[in-house]
Amino acid sequence: MSVTEVLSLDNRPEASDVVIVVTDGHTNNWNRDVLPVLTALKTAGTTILPVGLTNSVNGAEMRQLATNPADAILVFEVADLATEAPRLANLACLPRTVPGNRSCQNGIQNENGRVF
Repeated sequence: MSVTEVLSLDNRPEASDVVIVVTDGHTNNWNRDVLPVLTALKTAGTTILPVGLTNSVNGAEMRQLATNPADAILVFEVADLATEAPRLANLACLPRTVPGNRSCQNGIQNENGRVF
């Protein structure tokens, strides 16, 4: 599927497009595989939130993946994802430049029933 096809599936025009990428933080072929898709997504106005998982994550690569480098999330173990879940949810639900944006109109609920 192309980036255009993915972003048009049941796309709500009032909601921002957000892609969360969970990775070990090392691409096999950055220029061939990642850069064209990354460029197309960013050009389309998509927010990209990378989550690098393992202690050998390439932090520079994660920051380059992110729409905003400060939004890259780096964790060493799967258990650490629970700590970062509220931050990730908040980043994914931030109002964007889309008029009438309601990306997270229903909120996100964690296992304890907390909505954030």
